[in-house]
Amino acid sequence: MSSGRVVALHVKPQAGTQVAVEEVLAVEGKGLEGHKDFGRRHRQVLFLATETLADFGYAPGDLREQILVELPGLQQLPAGSKLQVGEAVFFIEADCEPCSGMAARLGEDATEFKSKTAGRRGMLAGVTRSGRVRVGDAVAVLS
Repeated sequence: MSSGRVVALHVKPQAGTQVAVEEVLAVEGKGLEGHKDFGRRHRQVLFLATETLADFGYAPGDLREQILVELPGLQQLPAGSKLQVGEAVFFIEADCEPCSGMAARLGEDATEFKSKTAGRRGMLAGVTRSGRVRVGDAVAVLS
């Protein structure tokens, strides 16, 4: 069983904005309170590993992740894997595919961005048990 910790949290109150927070409430079946997509059935949360930022020179939030974690093997977790993060539990849905829109936001060539970040863009997840998540909280792979 792999474990790690939460390094940073971000919510997007509205399109085009992003706010770093110290704590967020994850709500079962709805996502992160205060996020513009709260209530969405799928793709509620984007987890990203710190190693991706380090490898490509990005800062926390640059790739629009909501939960930045120090967690070895995050990108290799299969769909259906469960993560205990603080008080909440999440389930991994799928790898987040890099897109041209993200490349444009970063001022990068879309083809190059997609190529270098393929399989490294983070993991999309849903909330399966409500609870608070705080910067510094433990992260554990449950299954």
